[in-house]
Amino acid sequence: MSATQQRHIKLWFAGRSGNWPLAAYEIQQIKDSFDKAAILYVNIPVEMIVSLNAPLGDLRSAVQARSSKDFTTSFAQLTASCNTCHEAGQVGFIKIQTPTVSPFSNQTLALPGR
Repeated sequence: MSATQQRHIKLWFAGRSGNWPLAAYEIQQIKDSFDKAAILYVNIPVEMIVSLNAPLGDLRSAVQARSSKDFTTSFAQLTASCNTCHEAGQVGFIKIQTPTVSPFSNQTLALPGR
């Protein structure tokens, strides 16, 4: 799940920078990791993983529409869903939040020319 946390960070900064192709890529990678988590981690109720489909779908729609406002709202919903899943999986002490700084100093998350 640490890789998913890193993708969550990249997704945030990609969306905030208007790098919609990178945001779309990170959404798919997060979806794939959630699908794997449902299989690998026995303490995660499958219905919690399924419940993440709605915020991920909303994020996809926001990215396709290139809507920063909808992206911000959907990202907050995804983050809240992550925390709800952590509670259900008995790891509620892992609290996810909207990132404040990017640890990826070796990657430009904005599109070239921006």
